[in-house]
Amino acid sequence: MTLRLRTSHYRFIYSFASAHQLVGTVIGDSYDNQPEYIFNLRSLRGLGLTPQGHLMMSFDEVFGQFTLTTAETILSGSHSQKGSFFSINYRNGDACIYDAATDRWITSGWKPERWQIQELPMLPSMMPPKSSRPKRLRFAWGRQAIA
Repeated sequence: MTLRLRTSHYRFIYSFASAHQLVGTVIGDSYDNQPEYIFNLRSLRGLGLTPQGHLMMSFDEVFGQFTLTTAETILSGSHSQKGSFFSINYRNGDACIYDAATDRWITSGWKPERWQIQELPMLPSMMPPKSSRPKRLRFAWGRQAIA
């Protein structure tokens, strides 16, 4: 049995009780036979927004996994140069945003009903390169005497 990997693009929103929001897009993989489990996340474009909707910080590195059918999310992201990060972990019931520039926690608190995830169409520029199968090499074995 061969498991085929499927790559998709997703938009997420998490609304904190403080009215701060974490919004972004990410690319992830799933298996054809379990499309609701998304892993191997990459290409994060994340934003932390103030309650007024203004940009606080951005995030460009990601690690984690999530499901499309429940709020089982383990997701963390950071800014590659500034050290600020966010983390969502449904297992310990925590979600937070940390601002490294001010050395303070902006907001925290996990409520599964505040998590939203939506699959988006993949743009051609996001498509993974077609894997090329190695060409079959034909060897012509000559009859050589072994001395």
